[in-house]
Amino acid sequence: MQIVPELEPVLVTGHPPGTDGPPLGYGARQRFAEMASSLTTTSSVVATLNSVLAGSLASAVIALAGSATAFVVTLGLGVSLISAALHVRYAARYRRSHLAPVAVEGDDRA
Repeated sequence: MQIVPELEPVLVTGHPPGTDGPPLGYGARQRFAEMASSLTTTSSVVATLNSVLAGSLASAVIALAGSATAFVVTLGLGVSLISAALHVRYAARYRRSHLAPVAVEGDDRA
């Protein structure tokens, strides 16, 4: 804001304190309730698009082979869901292996 101060009303927004939820600690296991906030990250959006694309491509290939519509839709949905599950597992494994362990309250091991 030091370079172009007149842009401050456009770029800086305030929000009341306490509206943010508790942060997910590095390396912490993710709870289902925090899934929505996790889905807004760039990596999760890319993973979602990859999963949808994989399902669409599988559907298109099977549709070109002349399969029934119900089978085409079922296969596309299945491929998308399997791809999404693999992305979630990979992200969880990455968090566990690459990020520092979370300190637990009352744990004296440091």
